Amino acid sequence: MSFEIFENKIDLVERAYEIVYEALDVGLAQNGSASLMCSGGSTPGPLYEQLSSSDLDWSNINVGLVDDRWVAPDHDRSNEKLLRNTLLKNAGAAARFFPMYVEGKSAKEAVDQRGEEFATISLPLDVVILGMGPDGHSLSWFPNADGLAEATDPDNESLIAAVMANRSKVTGDELERMTLTYKAIAQSSTVILMMTGADKREVFESDDQSLPIKTLQKAAGDRLIVLWAA
Repeated sequence: MSFEIFENKIDLVERAYEIVYEALDVGLAQNGSASLMCSGGSTPGPLYEQLSSSDLDWSNINVGLVDDRWVAPDHDRSNEKLLRNTLLKNAGAAARFFPMYVEGKSAKEAVDQRGEEFATISLPLDVVILGMGPDGHSLSWFPNADGLAEATDPDNESLIAAVMANRSKVTGDELERMTLTYKAIAQSSTVILMMTGADKREVFESDDQSLPIKTLQKAAGDRLIVLWAA
C-alpha cells in the first residue's frame, strides 16, 4: 500500500487523474480494452469531469460502479446519475457503461443479472476508485449489514452482491444497495482510495480490524493507493 498526502483536494484530484489515465492507457495498449470502476460522492466528481474530456479511447473502456443505492437513475443520490453527469459525457460518452439498478426488481432479485453482465468485463479490473465513510465502510460494505458476509467472502466467485445496510447518519434512507465484492477488489490492478479530512484518516489508521476498510485493505493488498488531503 502507498499513502500519498496532499495539501488540498485540487492536488489530490490531479494526482488521481495521472494514475487513472496511465493505468487505462496501459490497459488499452496491452489488451485493446480497459476497465474503470467508479465510486460516488463529491470527492471524485472533479476527477470524472476531467477524465470525460481526456483523449483516451473511451470506445474500448468499460465503465461501471463500485456500488449504488437502490434508487432510480434520476434520483439525486444515485451514483449512476453522478457518473452520467460527470464522466459519461464528452469523449467519455463513448464508454460502455455497466449500471447496477434494475427497475422493478430488488437488489437481491437483480444480482444474478448484473453479476452476469459484470462477468463479461475482462479481469483483472484496471482501475477501481473508492471512497470511505466515517464509519469505516467502503463500497457498500457497511458494518453489520445484511449481505456483508457474502460481499466480503474471498470464496464468493461473483463480482456483485446485494446488501441491506442498517440505518445510520451515513446511509441516510437508502439502505438497499448493490456492491462489488471482495473478489472484484482482489482482481483489480490498481485500487485508489480518495479521502479528505483528519477524521477519516483517523478511522483509516484505526487498529479496529472489524471495520470494513480493513477488509478492503486485505483484498487490495499492495495494489492500494491511498490519496489523502486535509
